[in-house]
Amino acid sequence: MVVFSPAAPKTDNRWTRHLLGFSPEMRIRLLLYIAFYTVLANIPYWLAARTFGLLLPGYFCAELIVVGLCALYVPSFVTAILFLLVTAADLLNGVCSTFYLPPRVCLEDVFLIRTFSWHRVLAAAALTFIVLLFTAAAAVLSNSKNRPPQRRLCALCLVATLSVFAVFDATTSFLAGHGLPWPLTFATRTDGTRDGMWARMPLLARTPVHYLAEMAWLDLHAELKASAEEKSVHAVPSATAVALRMEGIGSPGTTGTLPNIVTVIVESWGVANDPRLREALVAPYSAPGIAQRYRIVQGVVPFYGSTIPGEARELCGNSFGFHLLNASPAELQGCLPDTLNSLGYHTLAVHGMSGNIFSRSIWYRRIGFDEIRFHRQFRSQGLPDCPGAFTGTCDAAIAAWIGRRLEATARTPQFVHWMTLNSHLPVPVPPQLRNPPPCTSANSLTPGTALCSWFQLVENVNASVSKVALMPLARPTIFVVVGDHAPPFGSSALRDQFSQTDVPWVALLPRSFMPLWNVHPAPKSLAAVRSAPSVRP
Repeated sequence: MVVFSPAAPKTDNRWTRHLLGFSPEMRIRLLLYIAFYTVLANIPYWLAARTFGLLLPGYFCAELIVVGLCALYVPSFVTAILFLLVTAADLLNGVCSTFYLPPRVCLEDVFLIRTFSWHRVLAAAALTFIVLLFTAAAAVLSNSKNRPPQRRLCALCLVATLSVFAVFDATTSFLAGHGLPWPLTFATRTDGTRDGMWARMPLLARTPVHYLAEMAWLDLHAELKASAEEKSVHAVPSATAVALRMEGIGSPGTTGTLPNIVTVIVESWGVANDPRLREALVAPYSAPGIAQRYRIVQGVVPFYGSTIPGEARELCGNSFGFHLLNASPAELQGCLPDTLNSLGYHTLAVHGMSGNIFSRSIWYRRIGFDEIRFHRQFRSQGLPDCPGAFTGTCDAAIAAWIGRRLEATARTPQFVHWMTLNSHLPVPVPPQLRNPPPCTSANSLTPGTALCSWFQLVENVNASVSKVALMPLARPTIFVVVGDHAPPFGSSALRDQFSQTDVPWVALLPRSFMPLWNVHPAPKSLAAVRSAPSVRP
């Protein structure tokens, strides 16, 4: 009697033969290794993005997959070092990309963590522990006992994953109208220039080390050019320059009674695409009495980075950017504090955080401010703190403090530069405000969201400035309120709701002050703005 047994499956593929020949334990090790470096290793960044509101430029880190390839052939301690460095670069790139900061500035101001609220410090500590835990896991997976038994097959799978990511991202980026990115993409899909299905497709891969290196090189190149004899610094549109030229301040031969000047740079105030939201943000300037006392001028100006470039734009009217932190006194001649000092102004700079942040206590003095006030001074005077991305003095309290200064009779005109704080992202939800404006369909907002909290905090600054403008001030006062940059939401969908090139501004020009160009010839042209300023009589 002949017994026939089923024939074994035939295959001519040696990779398949190797895989089928593995024991179940070996297959699990292979799949776990691939899953770790393609998916699981991204968990620290995903947690950071959710906790700290960081931008997610791609779901998976391509350079962690490269670490996985290296780990197949190098000692485990080398793998641990590579994994830790790439993960740290991934987190650093997320901060820099989200908040428009060059890597150098992020590293120099890493001590900002001291200003976090206790629960955010705890979250940062937990994230650090998780990163170290995953680093240890990477070392364990790459040691000689736990490596996949077939390194060539594992390497082939990782390379195939990289190829899939590259093809998918390049295809969707091309179809969205952003061209073909190289290397793996960090294509900008939040500039509002394209719409449709492909423009909204998420990126699969991110390459943080490459983009950190690129941003660091561009920052160094700009710094070297700015410090060279043939300076690349050039004039840029400034809301403050437009408002002061409209009033003839700083014109040759300026004489007569000078007004006070208050510039307010509002943290993360950008141009909303929805006109209802734009109008709701500036609604406080429609308060009864404002139109009787002031001409209201509105417009937009381009922004060129984060907060410090915004201050350079308004104080110096040029493209200093972060070179402002290291600019020499000679380079700062002609900036607004220096110009107004020569006209007899007392100049004051205020900010609700520590003066050590971005070295403001140093360069505020260097640029020509006679007096500076920061969180420590305000706290000693009893001004309250407000929670947020960084704990500092409440914006509304600083506005009231400025109002009291301007009410007091002074022998010299005052120039006040105020950099606000509370609307810095990520914002608390809900914000701790006494009477925040409601978020309704009328202003295109939903209660209990980050966008609603951002709106309430920015509107709170505008409402506070409006109240100061209606106080019985000792002199006619010019108010210029302008954003520093677009709100850096971590969600691409939220970023798409704002211009990525322009910020809004509002100027209140006192009717009781006769513009000096009525006495002297008016300037031939105003500083360039993206759109002509609109004036409400």
